[in-house]
Amino acid sequence: MELPEFRLPESPGEPRGASPCRFLGVGGSSPEGLSLDSLEIDQSDAEAQLLVPAEGVGGGGFCSKQIALIVTCVLVDALAPLAQEQASRSSPGAVLVLAETLTYFLGGLALAALREGVSGLRRCMQPWRYLAFMPASLAFSFAAFMTYPAVRGFGASQFYLLAQLRVAIIAVVVRIRSGVRQPLYVWLSLVQLVAGMVVLVWYKATSVATDAGCGRAAEAALRASGVVSPLSSLHVSRTGGSVEVEVSQAEDLDSLLGAIICMFGVIVTSAFGTVYLERQLKASSKDPLFIQLHQLNAVGVTGAILVALQTGVQDVHTDSAAVGGELMSAAGHAIESDLQVFFPFKVILSVSCVVARGALNGTILKQLDALTKGLIDVTAIVLCTVIQVWAQGKATDGTTVGLQMLILLSVLGFAVARTDGPAIGTTAIGGPHSPSPSNQPYAPPSRCGPSRVGPVKAL
Repeated sequence: MELPEFRLPESPGEPRGASPCRFLGVGGSSPEGLSLDSLEIDQSDAEAQLLVPAEGVGGGGFCSKQIALIVTCVLVDALAPLAQEQASRSSPGAVLVLAETLTYFLGGLALAALREGVSGLRRCMQPWRYLAFMPASLAFSFAAFMTYPAVRGFGASQFYLLAQLRVAIIAVVVRIRSGVRQPLYVWLSLVQLVAGMVVLVWYKATSVATDAGCGRAAEAALRASGVVSPLSSLHVSRTGGSVEVEVSQAEDLDSLLGAIICMFGVIVTSAFGTVYLERQLKASSKDPLFIQLHQLNAVGVTGAILVALQTGVQDVHTDSAAVGGELMSAAGHAIESDLQVFFPFKVILSVSCVVARGALNGTILKQLDALTKGLIDVTAIVLCTVIQVWAQGKATDGTTVGLQMLILLSVLGFAVARTDGPAIGTTAIGGPHSPSPSNQPYAPPSRCGPSRVGPVKAL
């Protein structure tokens, strides 16, 4: 076993090779007579040297590759919700989820075969690893199915912002698991985050309910006056004026309530899946990321296939009833439409962004820290909002924008506040924790002033 190596400190005015007697506890007058037990080493400093993160993590500066990784992750994280919103309006969510999970599953197998051959395939197809990833796989599968209704109801930027509520759930789980105390202002940031999200959802629901109530009142008044039939949709237009009233049969309020339920499901399931996933990523850190993503989606792809088949059967029954029982014709039409789903540009872009986001987030979890991931999310939210307002021409509401900025500042405050207090972990979901000051062993003060012991080599 290799012993630790220490560098003896040198005073500014002391010549090299001078007697280091003042650094020795008892006896000896030369470095050769130095005893390890005689040195009073600040244990917290030694642990800090041993626990120094890799370059680019936690303030050591980022190299060019890590900067490129961060920039790419911000762009993909900002584009993914926008692409999902557009794809969900023209394609069924079950088919989109199936395409995403199949890409992870088959892509991991293909990369393993190309890089390692038969041994790579054997490393992928391990039943016990499939079982180990199964809870996280089920959680992310449920979250994926509920993502598309939530995105349709809230829009891309608000969905991405509300999804950050899982930060509060993760923080509570990590606090219970690790026992590491957080400063008061960290919890105040989380309370502000939750309050801002509740107010935003309440404001949006109230606005939709008010609009729906006005629409129903206008429709009832026009029906009473005999302008429209109760069975027809309301559409009044005048050639000489600019009056046009439309009342849709699909209730916007019901759609929003469904989106709120799906949003809550996305937050809870993704938080649990993230907590469980990091444990498995750390436990099998020797495996490449593409093998881990393959094993993660092995159970999810089975569920996605079953849901897609069930959705296809329901569509066939609906179409056959509409055409008067022509089952074969309806089935052929359904199969043709399902095959055409994979070819539109919106679907391809959505699946590509989601798959790339999963791979990049896994890389961030393994190489960087929680603070970096939190700042990436905040930057991506801002970029997503700017793109949605500028490129898509979304109408801006001052109250909604103000609530979004409040939530954004809460997320940013939580990410920055953890740098001053005890860290939650090396990643967003737990992992090795830095010892809190109350848990550090007592080190007696040195008679020679502050400790200047050099770097320590691990045993």
